[in-house]
Amino acid sequence: MRQQGKVALVYGAASGIGAGSAKALAADGAVVVCADLDEVRGAEVVAGINAQGGTASFVACDFMSEESIAAAIAHTVELHGGIDTIVTSVGAPIRDWQRGVDLYLKGPYYASRHGLPELEKRGGGSLIHIGSLSSIRGAPLAGDVDGTAYPVSKHGVYGLTKTLAIAYGPKNIRVNIVCPGYIKTELTRSLYEAPDSDRYVKETLRVPLGRWGEPEDIGNAVAFLSSDDSSFISGQAIVVDGGQTAR
Repeated sequence: MRQQGKVALVYGAASGIGAGSAKALAADGAVVVCADLDEVRGAEVVAGINAQGGTASFVACDFMSEESIAAAIAHTVELHGGIDTIVTSVGAPIRDWQRGVDLYLKGPYYASRHGLPELEKRGGGSLIHIGSLSSIRGAPLAGDVDGTAYPVSKHGVYGLTKTLAIAYGPKNIRVNIVCPGYIKTELTRSLYEAPDSDRYVKETLRVPLGRWGEPEDIGNAVAFLSSDDSSFISGQAIVVDGGQTAR
């Protein structure tokens, strides 16, 4: 197992891509702390990991609060002695500009601000932000300009990723962003559970691999970026979209 002896903190681990990332890291041998506001679903993810022979625990965290983000890091360090990997994977259907920026841009910034010193104490580590295709391209505008909070923030996290990769590379810390395509999560449920879902993903979304992505597809990329197999990869946007952006 590539993550044996490593400690990973995953923000947004109660569902979707965050849960897929926590499961993949645990299956690869990491001790995982799952941070989320949803204590019920978070406990379910933890129970599932532990039932499969992994090691996981839960900590309540509000990703829109710097204090709460920092507290999750402090909790993980107190519980396990340090952190080797931090993953930021939090999403919600927010249209308000300020709240969108608070969640999608400030949250990853605060996790970086408080987490990087802990990775440095371990002699290095991996910081992995979860972006989206909106991190690397424009997105259709739904409504007025308030709807730009999501793509603007996701672009910002990509900029944050590249800047931190340069700054912290000399400290043996790798910083990358994973950009998922259309993945089966709570935010896309109405689409992938629709009767014409298969046709939609093939003909409308035009995904060359012809299917929806699973949270585990992103989790596997996260586990790779956390492992020593990616020891010379930093400052990159890893696109996991079934080939969609190749068009």
